[in-house]
Amino acid sequence: MAIRNQQYFGYVPPDNPIDWAKLTGGLVDTITGISDERQKQREELEKINIDNQRIVSTVDSYSDQTLNGFVQSAAVDARSMTSEWYRQLKNREITPAEYKNRNNNLMTNWSAVGTTAKTFNATIQEALKRQQPDENGNVAASGEELYKIGKLAEFGDLKNKKIFIDPQTGNLMTGVLDPATGKVDPNTLVTGVAMNNVENIQSNKVNLNQLVQNKVKNWEPYSLEEGLTTTVGKGLNPKIAMARASLVSAIINNPSSAASVIDDNSEYDLRYYSGANEKKAQINQMIAAQNDARKQMDLGPMTDKESQEYVDANSVVLVDMQRDGNGILRPVLTKDQMDLAEKIVNGEIDIQMGMKVSQDEPAKASGGSGSTGDKLTDAQINAQTKGTEIKQIMSGKFSEIPEKLRDASGGQYYFKWENNAWSAYDQEPNNKGAKPKYSGLKNTAESMYKIFSTKEQEQYYKQGTKSKTQPKTKFN
Repeated sequence: MAIRNQQYFGYVPPDNPIDWAKLTGGLVDTITGISDERQKQREELEKINIDNQRIVSTVDSYSDQTLNGFVQSAAVDARSMTSEWYRQLKNREITPAEYKNRNNNLMTNWSAVGTTAKTFNATIQEALKRQQPDENGNVAASGEELYKIGKLAEFGDLKNKKIFIDPQTGNLMTGVLDPATGKVDPNTLVTGVAMNNVENIQSNKVNLNQLVQNKVKNWEPYSLEEGLTTTVGKGLNPKIAMARASLVSAIINNPSSAASVIDDNSEYDLRYYSGANEKKAQINQMIAAQNDARKQMDLGPMTDKESQEYVDANSVVLVDMQRDGNGILRPVLTKDQMDLAEKIVNGEIDIQMGMKVSQDEPAKASGGSGSTGDKLTDAQINAQTKGTEIKQIMSGKFSEIPEKLRDASGGQYYFKWENNAWSAYDQEPNNKGAKPKYSGLKNTAESMYKIFSTKEQEQYYKQGTKSKTQPKTKFN
């Protein structure tokens, strides 16, 4: 009767009754497991704090007391920051993931700064080697690299420098304090990881001559006949236009390569800067150098208006260096600078492609000296010969170059290697008050055209420097 009443009210007893006691026991086990897991996580997070406190407390000792003080001060800040993050974690102001990420960033950058300090001298010495010509007269370092090494070298002078820790990310950065304001210059901030990145230390020079030569030598010559005139040259081949464009694009495919084309393969000497203060310093140096040149010509210094006009006319040599998202210093080139780089590459292609024009019946020259057809003038031949001579000298023993260049100049100039470039003096360089007539000449025969050629014969002089028959001897 009872069963029938239960069915009447819609209730049907299950065949297998639920074991509530068993389920309750399982739930207790699950809750206990969650609690144990959370306890393990708490212990792991606490261990991170303890370990990192120990790491930054055990810093290397350096013989340089200034460096010791610099690192010890950073260690105090790091310990304080890790303690603050642990407090925020316990108060649920930040998540465990944020806590771990900040600590990981701090420790990674801490290790990188330590590596920079330990390897600082070795890195600078390696950089100096890359600035010296090898046995073939080639220099590995670009002008951009010289600037980057200069920035790294500043790390060795700890005056007005401080280590900063970003409380939101954990990134550790070094920066320079502005003496006037006591605040950090944001343009000088660099993380420990970025400071130790090889891209912030090395930037290879573009060997434009060799890159072009490797391609042009495979281009087929082409002959074009117009009446009695026959023009032969690789550049005449219609297919060469596409190959030329591709080669130019490949050589200047990034700002660093384009900057090297200008700085290391032409008469332009680029001036790199980062931030308004460095730009102002570079401009002041440009004006001072120009005023020194005017003084040698018995001219007075430029007026403010003339100085501004001079800087505007030569602004193409000023290269803005900015850090990308990874903290790597990279040149940011203007359109004028990219156009100049393209022009220089095309000029090198023109020289190496060559062109010959001949006539079946050359017309006779009328009156005076001159040339017809494919004949060069005496001046052009002399320029080519001089280029070949200077190439031979520059490819010889480094120690013999100054005296041989003096002989080649007819005894007019004295040559001296200084500031990683050649200078030419019209008197003994060691004489009191002696100043170079020419300075900043690169270690190439091409750069010497200012001394050994005229502007009109420059292209023929440079053709002479392209000779492939020069002997190669080791530098001392």
